[in-house]
Amino acid sequence: MKWIKDYKHLIANLLEFERTINSRVSHYLSGLMEKEELTRRQRHELIQLIKQIRDRKDASFSTYNGEQTWEYVAQLTFGETKRLVFWMHDHRQDVYLKVIDGYSFLKRDGKRRLNELNNLRNNLFHLKPLTVYLTCGIYRNEKLSNAERKKAVRWISKLGVSQEMRDNLNEICYYSDNYVKIKNSLRNVD
Repeated sequence: MKWIKDYKHLIANLLEFERTINSRVSHYLSGLMEKEELTRRQRHELIQLIKQIRDRKDASFSTYNGEQTWEYVAQLTFGETKRLVFWMHDHRQDVYLKVIDGYSFLKRDGKRRLNELNNLRNNLFHLKPLTVYLTCGIYRNEKLSNAERKKAVRWISKLGVSQEMRDNLNEICYYSDNYVKIKNSLRNVD
């Protein structure tokens, strides 16, 4: 049952990462909105991004008007928070770099890697086996590559890691590499 310990480790690290990102987005975005450090257009874009989020019993996003941003951001899922981080990446690099401070993994190809971390999170939280996540991507007649998924798993595991966990992940990655090779050879994709 060593895989249960691995899952718990990854999930705990993902939760801590998610809480940190959400907290930082809430803090920096609230500051931008309250201090009026945005252009009218940027402010409007952010308000619309938040208003587009589906209302829930705990939050009515459709009523968001740019005030008390911290209350709304705190109610966001990781996928919804990710959209705000993407906006910061595209429009306010200075704030984006503050949000990802300490997470150098997200400096290069940050949007793609954040997407992959969100995919990893969703897979783990829906109890999909890690080997399935590592070996099955959505590809159309392309050579399957699990390199980015392995990078995401290894990175999130290193946020807090033990030697046993490192060994277990290396074993899982080794088997997923073999599976990908077999799958690609059966597709005869060049």
